[in-house]
Amino acid sequence: MKVTTERVVHTVVLLAVLLTTSAEASIAAAWHRQVVKFEYRANGTLYMCRSLQRKVERILLQIGARDRAQFIRFYCGDLSPVVTAEIALMIPIEATKENLRRLTDYDSKEVLIARLQGKSLPAAAEVPLFPAAWKTISLSGMKFTRGDCELLQQLSQQVLPKLSVRIVSDNLQQCSTVFAKSVAPQLVVQALVAEQTHRLVDRR
Repeated sequence: MKVTTERVVHTVVLLAVLLTTSAEASIAAAWHRQVVKFEYRANGTLYMCRSLQRKVERILLQIGARDRAQFIRFYCGDLSPVVTAEIALMIPIEATKENLRRLTDYDSKEVLIARLQGKSLPAAAEVPLFPAAWKTISLSGMKFTRGDCELLQQLSQQVLPKLSVRIVSDNLQQCSTVFAKSVAPQLVVQALVAEQTHRLVDRR
């Protein structure tokens, strides 16, 4: 009976989201924890480790991450020409049947941990949904300088495609050259972003 009730609530939420109309067409979405690998290789710009981490966090927040990214592995020395990281973050994905099935395709480790903690893992029909929309976002207003071109270019090549973020336009290849002395980086993307009430963004 409990499962049936939860499925009814889940269906009602899904219908409510789909019936919501706005300028940016709300769709039903769910949170997905994703881990991405990133390697920064400096040809011109070296960062202090904390500065590099904060820049990456700000970009990921801007394109729809729920809260601050967690650097679960971060191999960095201040002003090192090579930095590697594994970054865990919560991002919204469309609540399609395929995605919901993928979210609830638990491995044996997840099942064991839940059992030891006395918790039950949600079925596909029980995954919490929320309204989100595909939005066009410009990162040009984040006070990046020409020195950040390499970082933005490498993030756009290695990380953004894995998060289903679509690049609309950029000048990163041009501004990262030695000839572009005063050209600020420009990057416009399309990303799935939750309504603000469904994000727990840590702005510190």
